Amino acid sequence: MDDDTARTAAAPADLDLTDLDQASGLLADMRKRVDEAADDIERLTAELDDRRQALDELETVADAILGATATAVVIVGPDRRVRAVTRGAADLFGVEASPVGRPLSAVVPDEVLVATQDHLDDDGGPATPGTVTAGKWAVTVEGLEGGGAVLVVQDACSDG
Repeated sequence: MDDDTARTAAAPADLDLTDLDQASGLLADMRKRVDEAADDIERLTAELDDRRQALDELETVADAILGATATAVVIVGPDRRVRAVTRGAADLFGVEASPVGRPLSAVVPDEVLVATQDHLDDDGGPATPGTVTAGKWAVTVEGLEGGGAVLVVQDACSDG
């Protein structure tokens, strides 16, 4: 029995062989597309894994730099919660436990918060760059592209 005879014998009487051939062709095309999509997903997954590894390495470097510098730097997210602080900021503001995730108002003195208020975007956008005086401190505000800010705090009375 050849293929056409087998298909004819298995197909109901009212089913046309052209319909079977069309369906078979569509199924083959769909399988090909699914295989291509699976290949794309594997490629993208590998690319994502590579990027995650690179991000992990950058976070490790950033953590090392933040932990080593005496300059007081506070990184604030668009929600005005602390994302990171340097050792210098923790020492300057007397922060003992990790301030990450805490509101900025719970980490910096009120005078720094009030002085930088106009630079921080109320809608979570990037901060407006500038330098303000907050009591005995000079605070430089730099906006972050995804929203939030970097606050660099220095003694306003010193030369550096």
